[in-house]
Amino acid sequence: MVWTIVPAIALAAIVIYGLKTWNDIMFNNDEDAKVVEVYAFQFGWWTRYSGDDNTLGKADYKLITATNPLGVITDKNIKDSYAFLDGEVDKISTILEDSKNDNGEYFIPSSQVDSLVEKMERYKRQKYRIQSGIDKGHLNDSIYKAANDDVLVQELHLVKDQPYAMKFRSKDVIHCPWIPHMRMQMNAVPGMETGFNFTPTVSTVEMRSKPEVIEHYKNINKIHNERLNRLGEQEEKVEFNYILMCNKICGAAHSNMKMDVYVETAEEFNTWISEKKTIAQKASQ
Repeated sequence: MVWTIVPAIALAAIVIYGLKTWNDIMFNNDEDAKVVEVYAFQFGWWTRYSGDDNTLGKADYKLITATNPLGVITDKNIKDSYAFLDGEVDKISTILEDSKNDNGEYFIPSSQVDSLVEKMERYKRQKYRIQSGIDKGHLNDSIYKAANDDVLVQELHLVKDQPYAMKFRSKDVIHCPWIPHMRMQMNAVPGMETGFNFTPTVSTVEMRSKPEVIEHYKNINKIHNERLNRLGEQEEKVEFNYILMCNKICGAAHSNMKMDVYVETAEEFNTWISEKKTIAQKASQ
């Protein structure tokens, strides 16, 4: 009996403690937590800061374009996306009309016609979905405004001892944002938002001053500069940086998915973020 009860109690204690820790990480609604989104795509990262209102603007995959890589919903982005789709439909329609002879028959291969028609119909469906969202009130002024002060960059700056509510999304396939030195990772899944809460406690400068890190990078620089010397190039010093990478094999260039992470003081962060333009400021240019 003892051999059953004791392991059961030990296992129950581990499970209860694990659930409490999991809930603290995943669902701790700390009012002081800053909301930051990391957005994955093949093969890179975007970081979106929530601005003064600490609220990320909504996003919609239907609005993703070259100039709106996250599909963030703003009045300008909706108009730009609709205008782009409208232009593409007109362009394809013109190509199809110009590809007919006097008898109204296409003189280009039928496979090319089918491809163009399919693309045009896809653009029309996207136009319809955008217009439908506007008509149903899904895309309204309150949603527009939430994104106006968001800041979009391709590096991650964090303030030491500042709680964060991290959000993760993916454009295409499952990625896994991973910062090995912080022992944190979370799958980024297409079509859904994941996330967790955490607080960085060791700054980049503090990490660089640790004896084991100094020794490690001393060896790295020795090997690195020996290689540069063989190539006839100028020597350079490599310093420690936190790095965010993808821990899920996601395609041919998976190993290129790296983004520098800086943990710094509040003053350093404020100086850095003040130099970045918000989505609204970029839209007004």
